[in-house]
Parts: sequence; structure tokens; C-alpha cells
Amino acid sequence: MSVSENVLHTSEFSLDSIYNNRSALQSYFLNVFPIFILEIPAVKPQLKISPAVIRESGSVQMSCEVPQSQSAFLCLFYLHGVEAASYNRPSCQISLSGMQLLRWARQTSPLEAEVGCYYLTASLEERIKSNHSDPVAVTVLNRLQTPDITVSEHISISIFIFCGIPKHYGQASSCRLYTGDEPQYYLTSDTSRRESGDLFCKFALNKDILFKRLQSLRSREVSCDYTVDSQPPSVSPRSDPFKFTGKISHYTC
Repeated sequence: MSVSENVLHTSEFSLDSIYNNRSALQSYFLNVFPIFILEIPAVKPQLKISPAVIRESGSVQMSCEVPQSQSAFLCLFYLHGVEAASYNRPSCQISLSGMQLLRWARQTSPLEAEVGCYYLTASLEERIKSNHSDPVAVTVLNRLQTPDITVSEHISISIFIFCGIPKHYGQASSCRLYTGDEPQYYLTSDTSRRESGDLFCKFALNKDILFKRLQSLRSREVSCDYTVDSQPPSVSPRSDPFKFTGKISHYTC
């Protein structure tokens, strides 16, 4: 008689005997009652990151949210496409500074990375690894790049000024326009996106009003900067000034 049959037929049928011979019992039942066993991974978690853009001195909060139907005893955070050790957290939450993210990715700022997570379920005999979360982008900034400023042909009464934002910083939310060397900005504008995906800001101004302001400042120049919603907030350096040449309407600067 086999071990499994012996366990089934013994008069001293106890939990200890079942536990000590569980492998033989599993083999016996599978032979007698063949079934299909599907190993289904646990439902994937949702990764939340806030804020998505930080400075080196800032910090980011990451939460690997496990479905209520699952019981996780450990969550693992990892970087997509980077050979780096994962962060393991039983709480499924982690806070990292910008400098820690840079060291994790073994890169210098600016850094654009994608983070993912998964969890291990808690069971009596085995740990089941969940599917991976969708990746979430996180950016670490240092010094922002300088924008470009251009001015359209001012044929009629309007002038259009464009503040071009470097492609790397797609999280920029707004721009500010300056006249002359004034430290206080003159106008603000939200960002727009070109078909190429590049971000820019557009300022539409009345030519005479703008030139009159420049005359009062004894200047012919305009410049711009842009703001990135990071933690803490980041403002780029001002662009190189654009200088109006020739006759500026009927005003003389």
C-alpha cells in the first residue's frame, strides 16, 4: 500500500499525519481525481505617485494600492528599464527624496523615470505574486532649461509672442512675459501643445499698448519664463530677450 493510501486507511487518522504526508496525498488525489489546476496571478495593484514632478530637495509619496479582495504581506517598487534593486515595503507605501530617486536610478538630474509595483499575497503555504501595476512617470528636476522667445510679424494692431518650452519639460503649466528689465512679469499665459507635442505659450498683445509700455521703460526688449508644477514649485530662467528693431509704431524708445 502506498504512503497516501496508508494515510487514508490508517485508524490513527490525525491532522499531523495529513500534514506530514500532504505531498503524497496531493499526488494520490490527482491520480484518482484528475483535474486541471490554473495558477491565476493576483489582481494587479494601482500605483499612485504624488507629486509626479519634484526637485532634488523635494520628496515623492508612492502608494501601491492593493485591491480589497486581496491580502498582501509585501509590496515591491521597481524602476522600468533600470537594473536596480526593488524597494520592499510591508505597508505598501514609500516616500523618497529627489536625491534618493537619482541614486536609485544611478543617474543625475534631470531624470524622467517610470515606476511600477506589485505585491505578494499572504497564504498558508505559498506566496503568489500579483500582476504588475501600470507604470507611472516621475520626474526629478534640477535647473530648468531656458525657453525660447519669438515674435510674429506685427502687421496689424496685434503682436503675437511665443514662449517655447524645452521638450524635456512637458509638465510646464504656464508662462510669464516680461517687458524690459522689470522683475515683475507683465502677462501670464497657460501652455498649449503643438502637433509635434512640444509645449509653448502664446501672448496676444495690442501693438500700441505694448510699445507704449516699452517706451515708458526706455526699453525695446521682451522676455519670458515658464513654471513647472513640481514640489517645491520650479521656475525656469528667463529667456534671452527679444529686441524690437527699427521704428516701433509712432513711439520712439
